[in-house]
Amino acid sequence: MSGLRQKHRLMIALSCMASGCSLMLSTVATARSIREEHQDAYANQLKNTPSIFATTPIYHIVPEENTITFAAAVNRTDATVGPLGSNVNSDRQNLSSLLTYEGWSGSPYIGFSSREFGIGFTGSVGEMQSDFKMDTMLSESSLRYSGVGLFLYYSPKISMLPKSVDVSVFIGGNSLNAIQEQSTDWTSDSTTASATKYRYSVQSYTRGCNVGIHLAKRFIFIPWFDFSNNVVGKVTTANNGREFTVTSSTDLDDSMNLYWHTMPTWRYGIDFAVTLGMVDIHFGGLLGALGSIHKGSERISDQSNQFSLSMSMKGS
Repeated sequence: MSGLRQKHRLMIALSCMASGCSLMLSTVATARSIREEHQDAYANQLKNTPSIFATTPIYHIVPEENTITFAAAVNRTDATVGPLGSNVNSDRQNLSSLLTYEGWSGSPYIGFSSREFGIGFTGSVGEMQSDFKMDTMLSESSLRYSGVGLFLYYSPKISMLPKSVDVSVFIGGNSLNAIQEQSTDWTSDSTTASATKYRYSVQSYTRGCNVGIHLAKRFIFIPWFDFSNNVVGKVTTANNGREFTVTSSTDLDDSMNLYWHTMPTWRYGIDFAVTLGMVDIHFGGLLGALGSIHKGSERISDQSNQFSLSMSMKGS
């Protein structure tokens, strides 16, 4: 009889363990689903409510005969996403879930131009951080990347256009190396979370067009658009000194999608630049940030902005 009782107790214990595992798996699935929804909401806002004013990416240049162009850009990302129906600016401390996304990137550039053709070289460096919290659960990710890029330009001379208007089309891209660290704790016990480091490459391809309209001696009006896409290469991680290829990781995939596939593939805007000496200072991004303060959903706070400047020098 005692043996039957022990067997019965063991079956009850196993049943409780199975129930606990099922509940845990269900909770993890719910958390991942909510994180994915937060990321989709952020991506949709970037796509559907862009400001018409935006700083021209530094690789948007108009070739000028015998000219060297130097440029630099700094981008700052600061976004927070809360649950549907929430207001992240007033309810942040009481939200059941929260996605934060912040970081910076910088890009130097140098280009060489003839009358109609040009070639440009750019560098890229950046650091990003994303955190997702739901109740007491936490998923953290950090990214560091750097790389170089090449761009080719053509500026057709269209006789019907005024001399104050220049048009340029281009194609190019960047080759980046990324290191991403992922730490996920779905157990509510912070002592069990440990960070895993991943390495991969990203190929970024861009093509586009911009128009430079000189409205005054020192003032330039610049409508522009481009199409970009990022292709992430093989992901590897190291264990005991050996490197392994990562085929699938839900938490890693979520973070990579946020870093590399959130921005719209089609981008456009109107930039303004003021020429001071040989330097063009672009402030379309500042106008765009000011114009977007009251746009978008209350569940999303996006304080991101960008700044760039360029300088052109005529050859002898």
